[in-house]
Amino acid sequence: MSITTSMKEIYTVIRKQPMLDIISGKKKIEYRDKSEYWQSRFKNIQTPFIMRLRNGYNKDAKEISIVIKKIVITDCYELHIDKVFA
Repeated sequence: MSITTSMKEIYTVIRKQPMLDIISGKKKIEYRDKSEYWQSRFKNIQTPFIMRLRNGYNKDAKEISIVIKKIVITDCYELHIDKVFA
């Protein structure tokens, strides 16, 4: 699967260690709070979609793209990662 322009995108920030764990394949699920903020962002999105993760706000901050194949709603949002583009 390659990143296609037809997929919707969400941008957000992430800490360094979780980003490295995603890149290495150690982390297969990204968790987000079950808040109004995330509910509004996921409300009109269908899987698969692209999530662009940035390690901070610095202009030189590392950024990766991940393809989310499934969202499971429990006490939080579980974003199941399909592909990583570092």
